[in-house]
Amino acid sequence: MLEYWYLFPTGVLVAVVATSSSIGGSMFWMPIYLMVMGLDARVAFWMSLLTMLFGFGSGVWRNVRADTIDWTLTRAYLWVAAPAAALGAALSTRVPEAGLLLGFAAFGFGLGTYMLFDQWRMVRRSGRLDPDRVEPARQHERIYRGVGFLAGLLQGAVAASTSTMLLPCLLGHRRIKHHATAVGSTVVVVFVLSMLAVTFRIDHALWDVLVRERTPILGMLAFAGPGVILGGQLGPRLAQRMPRRWLSLYVGLLLLGVGGLVVLNAFRT
Repeated sequence: MLEYWYLFPTGVLVAVVATSSSIGGSMFWMPIYLMVMGLDARVAFWMSLLTMLFGFGSGVWRNVRADTIDWTLTRAYLWVAAPAAALGAALSTRVPEAGLLLGFAAFGFGLGTYMLFDQWRMVRRSGRLDPDRVEPARQHERIYRGVGFLAGLLQGAVAASTSTMLLPCLLGHRRIKHHATAVGSTVVVVFVLSMLAVTFRIDHALWDVLVRERTPILGMLAFAGPGVILGGQLGPRLAQRMPRRWLSLYVGLLLLGVGGLVVLNAFRT
């Protein structure tokens, strides 16, 4: 079991990067489990979601203590996103592995491209790159049910980190008085979606693999889980001291690279 010790510092690092960039860790854990640990694609998807649960569970606990959760908005989005997550997870058991990998890669490409385009638009508008500048959002009272449904479906089907889809919807709502409440509410929604995805992805084939490979799987989780929990607590504090000027560009390029590696792995297998 000690042979997986390196997943502890990896978990801390992934949690810090994910926290700093507002991207869920599944986008990074999926290729780690798939290409570094050599797990089967369906097991890698399941493991990335389960590992993310540790980090988001830590985040939920922290936000509950800080009272930075709007439970009314959280329930409103869960009404549409939760059934979609269960549906996406159930459907994923009937989709070929290559299709799931390509769907995951497409989401990574799309998110990375969006982040790079957003930075390019900011530079073009202001003449400089300043990711710490926050523009005031127009307040609204809408619940973006279509976005919530799509976020849940993607979370369940391809383990996509959908916090980047949900957060903008909450940021402009009239009930949100501080951005920390939008972040805390998003963390709760994504935690519940991930929990549903982990549960509804389990079919007879996956269960057999998990039972057969339980020793290495538990060994990986024994180090990755605590690493993610620790990183989830340290990440917000360390992120404030990190040089963030190029963070969005770096993470955007990283996501494009992750998507490309997953595509190559899909065609290789």
